[in-house]
Amino acid sequence: MRGNQAIQRSNADCCRGFRLLCLYRYKSRKGLAISRSDRQLVLRCLRGDKEAFAELSRSHSGRVYAIAYGKLSSHQEAEDIVQDTLVYAYQRLGQLRQPDSFRAWISRIAARRAGDRLRQRRREMVDDLRQHIEDTPDPVIQQNQF
Repeated sequence: MRGNQAIQRSNADCCRGFRLLCLYRYKSRKGLAISRSDRQLVLRCLRGDKEAFAELSRSHSGRVYAIAYGKLSSHQEAEDIVQDTLVYAYQRLGQLRQPDSFRAWISRIAARRAGDRLRQRRREMVDDLRQHIEDTPDPVIQQNQF
């Protein structure tokens, strides 16, 4: 009896491990299904289906917004970056070498666009500071102050 129980237990453990492995594979396949659907949408878009790009935009705009807001800390500028990124991605979609990597590709575009906007903002701040310094008259120092 004890031998049978040990075999049954080891079979149960094996089945439990197999179920966990199947669950892990299901989750992995589910992740692959997302990239496959991106691939299918990119290919449909390249064939001229505008609704496919609208679906890509809806599914990735939150990520693009998060990247832009993380760099710029401005809701308005982040929304501008989302629009710029989506327009740029639509125009350059033919240059995407691997349709499976659309998510990474659009994320890099968003990060680059946000970085450009941040550099532009810094230049504008320096120019404003320069303008303020030039507009401020130098204080006149009286000789008796020495």
